[in-house]
Amino acid sequence: PPPEAAEYEFTEGSTTFDCDFDSVDEFPSQEVFDQKYWNQAPLRIRNGTRNWPAVQDDRLRWTKQRLIALGGPGNNNSAMWYETDDVHASKNSFAEPAHKARGRHSIEHFLCHDICNKPAKGEDGVKYIFDRESWRETPLGALYHDIVFPAPFMKHFDPPRWHEKVATYWLMGGFGSGINLHAHTHAFNGAVRGRKRWFLFNRTLPPAWGEQPPGFEDGPIKWYHTHYEATRKYSIQCMQEEGDLLYIPMMWWHATLGLGENVGISGQFHRHAGRILRDAVAAGERGDINTALDGYRFMLETHSDEIEANIFGGASVNAAVLLLKAGRFNEAQRVAETLMAGGGPLALLPTSERERLAAAGLEISQRVTNRVDTENNPVQQID
Repeated sequence: PPPEAAEYEFTEGSTTFDCDFDSVDEFPSQEVFDQKYWNQAPLRIRNGTRNWPAVQDDRLRWTKQRLIALGGPGNNNSAMWYETDDVHASKNSFAEPAHKARGRHSIEHFLCHDICNKPAKGEDGVKYIFDRESWRETPLGALYHDIVFPAPFMKHFDPPRWHEKVATYWLMGGFGSGINLHAHTHAFNGAVRGRKRWFLFNRTLPPAWGEQPPGFEDGPIKWYHTHYEATRKYSIQCMQEEGDLLYIPMMWWHATLGLGENVGISGQFHRHAGRILRDAVAAGERGDINTALDGYRFMLETHSDEIEANIFGGASVNAAVLLLKAGRFNEAQRVAETLMAGGGPLALLPTSERERLAAAGLEISQRVTNRVDTENNPVQQID
């Protein structure tokens, strides 16, 4: 790491910290992982990539020389590069025409030139490769088999109905590069080379922030100098050392800041949740109540740990409405009680939204008491 990286170490006064959350030397058993961490808390596994073929006999096989050989002058289309952050990557990766954030670049040029450009304080501009799946279609794809997906994590992979795939991201940059604050489905992140500092916020953000943390669209250096001090008391942090693997629960906000040259891989679950929800709504609208309820039940009961809180609330109301129509009053009452209690995923919603769903639950409960369906007096469904 360059000398400038010392300013960004995780320290408090004269004390150097390592990690605010649990760190273990081995991935925990499935039972422990599910009880303590899955969908609840982040976890660092020290040297968690040491069983990857990318690291063989304690020797790093993903050397700069090997990466350059795979993505050198003869392979100029070897990787997609993005200019600083996940916001540009997400907004522009499939945009037409391709905007400034999307482009093809040789790995050789990136490793020999771009990562040497040091950021100015408070400014973005450090190029960072954040490549979602496209890298597998290039010569770099030969390295895909050097990755080992963590078994306790993969136990929750449920294809083909719920999950489409585990999308893999090729991550590579220099000092000052990294991902801006963002949130997504359950993920793991393995550092094959280099070190990163992580900033995380749990799913319950301070009400004054609204739905996103301050400065979430800024690159890591700019965010650090502009928003870090004002937000630090709400964050937890961790140093990801070379070889460490992190588990990040669904919808935990997080950002990374590279403290030198770094290469890593991230894996995220890609769901069919949107399609399942659309199909359930369409089935309900055409009167196919059993098909609609099957879709809602699959989401709300089987995969409640992978549904955003607002979707959980809306799908619950829709399911209760259909249960009333079908005369399945006991089941409708159970859903109504969930809505009125506002617990589980619903606890993550703003107070106003929880109150709105609780009011819908109360109305459903009253209709259950009076044995009233929704044909002539509908409860408002949620699209």
